[in-house]
Amino acid sequence: MRKILLSAVALLAAVSAKAQGTWYAVSADMTDDPATVVSPKGEETAVATDIEGAEFFITDGGENWECKSAYDPEKVFTANNGKDYPKAYIQGGTNGMGALNAGEDGNLIPGDYKTAPGLIKDGSTSAHLKIVPSTKGTVYVAAKYGKNKAIWAAKIANEELEDVDYSDLSAYIYNYEGLFIQADGNYGGKVAAESDTYAALPLDVEEGYTYLFWVAGSKIMLAAIDFVTGDTPTPIEETVYSVIGTINGNWDTDTDMTKGEDGVYTAVLENVAAGAYEYKIRANHSWDGDDWGEGGVKKAGNIKIDVEKDGSTVTITFDPSTDPATITDEVTAPEEPAGNTVLWDTETAFDSWSATIVIEAEKFANVKAGDIIRVSYKDKGGDFNPIYKHVDDWSDWTDFQDAINKDNEGYFEAPVTEGAIAELQSKGLRFQGVGFTLTKVELISDASAINSVKAAKKFEGAIFNVAGQKVNASYKGLVIKDGKKYIQK
Repeated sequence: MRKILLSAVALLAAVSAKAQGTWYAVSADMTDDPATVVSPKGEETAVATDIEGAEFFITDGGENWECKSAYDPEKVFTANNGKDYPKAYIQGGTNGMGALNAGEDGNLIPGDYKTAPGLIKDGSTSAHLKIVPSTKGTVYVAAKYGKNKAIWAAKIANEELEDVDYSDLSAYIYNYEGLFIQADGNYGGKVAAESDTYAALPLDVEEGYTYLFWVAGSKIMLAAIDFVTGDTPTPIEETVYSVIGTINGNWDTDTDMTKGEDGVYTAVLENVAAGAYEYKIRANHSWDGDDWGEGGVKKAGNIKIDVEKDGSTVTITFDPSTDPATITDEVTAPEEPAGNTVLWDTETAFDSWSATIVIEAEKFANVKAGDIIRVSYKDKGGDFNPIYKHVDDWSDWTDFQDAINKDNEGYFEAPVTEGAIAELQSKGLRFQGVGFTLTKVELISDASAINSVKAAKKFEGAIFNVAGQKVNASYKGLVIKDGKKYIQK
């Protein structure tokens, strides 16, 4: 039914085009053997004259525009705007100009011109479509686009037309900046697609400007022109890309990706638990179409990713315009609680008295009296004996050792006294000991951390002020004794 209707539209274009805002480049009475000339060499020919709201012209200074593919009601394609168009087209004979340089990865770089985009080749104007709108709207250029042909468009204010150098239109490039058609019918390929693709590419236009549309390295294989007036053009049904796998729950759950202005899609997965995961990217929530795995290759194996800390955020990006596709993932660990500063996070075995680490003085730039230096550990042995030491002479640092708390499972700690600050900020701090594996050293600056100050058993009953300094029974004010706060009068 659809094909019969399309045939009738092509035969009665003069009657129906105005109502539909569509012009078909090839009608049923045209043939490509011998080719029908649509626009003679060197002439600017008005086409789609029944479409209201814009004027359309085709031009080729070096060759004729001719029918290159005869109309066949059995051959149609459905574009991303949801409309059907015939796979029959006209074509000029002079290639457009413009090429981009490629980066080290082989992908084209928009704005980095290898050849300036333009419409002059060997002194002749190359094949192009000119659009002069009298109202705002969207033009869909339905065509067969070459797999490795650069697509260009320019937007020029009407009052500037007389001063334009058409051999270099780089200052006027608009929307289409020299990238390729993609396999899904969308523009934006940074490398060539695997084959030529029929598509209807949208171009937003407004009155007061003239628009030029051309293809470099080839000619436009023009099948139809559609014009939709108004501020809200017909929406294009773009491919939905999503992340699926154990990373976001299971292999039955898709997390849709968001498309950025650069054409790169992103998914952000929050609060991911620690573990080993796998995932893939797939199109339109289906395994029947395209999916991408390891190395960005279609139908390849699952991509693996490790998350070290609970509550992490995983950011996955996907660029389908490259070949293979570019897929990145980044794991961001949760921030440490407010007030905590990690001073050391390299796992170190204290299995003999020769084992030691030094925390540099710069790490203590913001240390305050009352802060807690907490050391996390694992593999506690029967000879467990951690020691805070001075850096230079390796002597025990009694300010810390006198107040050290080793009772907590998995960590020991001691408060910073006022008298220790100057040396911490100029020399740093050394740790020595035996019978454990150190995993992390933190400076806990939160005011509530003073609650964790407890005396070691051999100092049970010792009294400290809120700055962590040891005091005697004559001290008056808020004190800490055996881990509890008191007012001493």
